[in-house]
Amino acid sequence: MPPPIPPVNTWLVAPPVPLPVDQAPSPLEIPSTVAWRRVGAESDGLVNLSREFGPTASPAVVWLKTGMRSHGAQDKSVHLGWARQIWLYVNGKLTYSADNPFYPEEARLQVDGRFDQENTTVKIHLNDGNNDIFVAVANRWRTYQGAVKASPYGWGVAMSLVETDRAAGIALMLFPRDALPRTSW
Repeated sequence: MPPPIPPVNTWLVAPPVPLPVDQAPSPLEIPSTVAWRRVGAESDGLVNLSREFGPTASPAVVWLKTGMRSHGAQDKSVHLGWARQIWLYVNGKLTYSADNPFYPEEARLQVDGRFDQENTTVKIHLNDGNNDIFVAVANRWRTYQGAVKASPYGWGVAMSLVETDRAAGIALMLFPRDALPRTSW
């Protein structure tokens, strides 16, 4: 039996910026002068944004980026875990977005509106060669009274390839593009 597929364990991250009120964040809005820095995931794959940046005074968004090198165009599935909001862009295209709220109760994802390594599974399309992966994570929290504020309970993200998609030639790479793959799936 092959070893389990590790989560993406190294990302580049940009500092938090105010979360747009009525629109999805777009990677086109990331300033070209942003100071990206390398951030490592915890042992379970969680990029703990609370630990990296501490609390924010108002709802904020953080951009993370990595890349996948594919030997041939193909569709793959990834597990995503996150708290509170997420937008996944693959090669500039919004591939997935969702909330993982605690309130209202009927909108909670498993487990009970909290972070889980597999809050959802998303199919992504990879082109032959290098593929840009951008993830925006927001800490917008809605209280049970309906007020909106920055989450007092933390925020973060984890991503890993689905086990059944292991075989076809995929390599995880960190930017800049000429960096050698850090993990081969």
